[in-house]
Amino acid sequence: MRDEFIDEILTSLKIIGSIKEGQKVCVRNGLLALEQHSNGIFPAIKRFIYGDNRDITIRYIKNVILNSLSVIKSLEDPHEMLKTLCEAVTGLKRLEVTYSADVATESAIQVLVNRIETSVKNLEL
Repeated sequence: MRDEFIDEILTSLKIIGSIKEGQKVCVRNGLLALEQHSNGIFPAIKRFIYGDNRDITIRYIKNVILNSLSVIKSLEDPHEMLKTLCEAVTGLKRLEVTYSADVATESAIQVLVNRIETSVKNLEL
């Protein structure tokens, strides 16, 4: 169970790290998903049908980050988690650009990035 939880966190962090500028992110079936085409009427309808919104997505990303920062302290070898967290910062900064017109979302992402950077600095091995 514990390994499964850590694998889910690492997978989500890797997905966050692979976000590209302009790419929308959503939560599908309890997992983070990247939309390949996020502009136009069809993606908008799809987001409406699935009940996707950025508040849910940001909350999910925040939970992944907080879980990773919590779990990392108990790992015998936290290097993989640290590396993946640092990669996630890159994706979060790209997501911040995507949502630069939304001050609340942009600010929430900035807080997460700052929390990761501060925590990683304090955990450096």
